[in-house]
Amino acid sequence: MKELTSSDIDDLLDAESTNSQRILKFIVYCHSQLCEKFLSQHSLNPKYEWLPIQTLLWKEARRRQLSNVGYVYLNGSIILLKDTTIWDVNGSDHLEKFVFPNVKFGFNQRKFLVSILPWKPYVEIDDETKEYKGMTIELLNELSRRLNYSYELKSPPDGKWGVVSANNLWNGLIGQLQRREVDLVAAPLVIDVLRETVVDFTQPYFHEKSGIIIKKPVTSYSKKVHVPVNSIVFLCIGLSLIVITFCLFLFEHFNPHNKNVAGRMKIRGLHHLSDAFWYVVGAILCHGGQHVAASSAGKTLLSCWWLFCTLMAATYSGNFVAILTVTKETLPFEDAEGLVAQNTYKWGTAGSTIFETILKSSELPERQKLWNGILEFNKSDPSVLSSDPAEQIRKVRGGYYAYIGERVYLDMAIGKSCDMSVISSSDFHPLLIAPALPNNSPFLNVFSDEIVTIIETGLILMWQQKTWPKRANCQEESVTDAKTINVLDFHFAFCLCGLGVIFAVLMLIYENIKRKWMITQHRRQNEQERKMSLKDIEISSIDEFYRNINPVNETPLKNAIRRQITDTSNSLENKRKNYSN
Repeated sequence: MKELTSSDIDDLLDAESTNSQRILKFIVYCHSQLCEKFLSQHSLNPKYEWLPIQTLLWKEARRRQLSNVGYVYLNGSIILLKDTTIWDVNGSDHLEKFVFPNVKFGFNQRKFLVSILPWKPYVEIDDETKEYKGMTIELLNELSRRLNYSYELKSPPDGKWGVVSANNLWNGLIGQLQRREVDLVAAPLVIDVLRETVVDFTQPYFHEKSGIIIKKPVTSYSKKVHVPVNSIVFLCIGLSLIVITFCLFLFEHFNPHNKNVAGRMKIRGLHHLSDAFWYVVGAILCHGGQHVAASSAGKTLLSCWWLFCTLMAATYSGNFVAILTVTKETLPFEDAEGLVAQNTYKWGTAGSTIFETILKSSELPERQKLWNGILEFNKSDPSVLSSDPAEQIRKVRGGYYAYIGERVYLDMAIGKSCDMSVISSSDFHPLLIAPALPNNSPFLNVFSDEIVTIIETGLILMWQQKTWPKRANCQEESVTDAKTINVLDFHFAFCLCGLGVIFAVLMLIYENIKRKWMITQHRRQNEQERKMSLKDIEISSIDEFYRNINPVNETPLKNAIRRQITDTSNSLENKRKNYSN
């Protein structure tokens, strides 16, 4: 093409018909306003013919060919095709963009090979049409409309998202981009430093959080008995009970007004330690006891104790009713550090995803412990690295298992059921989701600029509301009616009654054994006393007989009898003294 001046154009317009072949060698293209004005003045000259304007456009089968974009009359008149006309805000057409439509026609229906994997709620397969749908698909369609390209979807053969091996080769979606097998990955990939070394991420279109989901521990009502007050409060109440019991016993036992009452110790009352103890315990249970304080000091002490018991009972009862009415979750741990510190729960994450890359390459101590724990659990249970999130949720519902994943999927998994809970403070890694292109792609800025425009227009939020399932609140969170308490809920109360019966039976057995032992001891004591009285009678008879022996007329027989009687008497006396001692 030759650049023409105004004089050259004048020569063309004044040429004779014999020079028409020369005229056909030129296509008039004017950049300046002066040329446009000049051409418009001669647009009605009837002696010139229309010539097609062609440019290279992408067609089917991934090839380019010449296509008509308009026609120009040899006198300077121009006809623009309807689907190739580009208008500015004032309604005038831009000739430079018309002659070179690739400037604004994007990729001119070039077919891109796009790799994708389903991941709810970003990408999922429609049950009826068996086609992909979701927010990411809406974004892909909008980009194809704005950038004027078509696409063909395919999935990685291994069905993985992409993790790096020892030789720096990636599998899954990232591996396809690294090997340049596809032009674009539209799956919800998370931006990561390691992935950035082999692919180019566009502007992120969504920010996601991560979390840890576990099955709610079953909390029975028996475990809620100690919840209304702190354990320290229970300890202080127990110490107060011991101190008040001892003080009440001292005040009643050493009361000067009742000290000289005859037979006072045989009468039951608060001056006995056991009676004082049971009265103080009864006051805690708002019941009291059979006996009352006789001294002014004891009455004053019990008045303060009753006031203390009333306040504690009212506080405990109110808090206990509130706990039974409102469900309060008590989770076994609060964050990732608490997860690795306990020994009850196992944990895992979706294999070949961003979480495996994060945990494997992180230098933070708690994340290293998480990954080491996963490797240890994987030896006996390979499903802890299952890439299927549904399998991970099934393991969570099985109990004593924690799954690390993105928050939106965890909330969807909970749904209307109330059997699982997400650790709210476990957002240990923010997730930025964006499409990915091959490394050093020339299309990076083109896609990023369009994504920024889409975000600013609010389309992402609209697609999120359109395609994402509505977040269902747990049914227990919305229940306002009273709950029916069954036997299992209050089995601890029946257990207390059973323990009371068992303890009472043991006390009854103890009292019967003690009574029989006391009766036996009393009988033995009476028998000993009876025997001692008989021995005393025998000794007195021997003494009297000994005194009747006349010591004057001594004979050998009398001396032998006297010695025998003396030895026997001394022996009986010693035995009686030993018994008395």
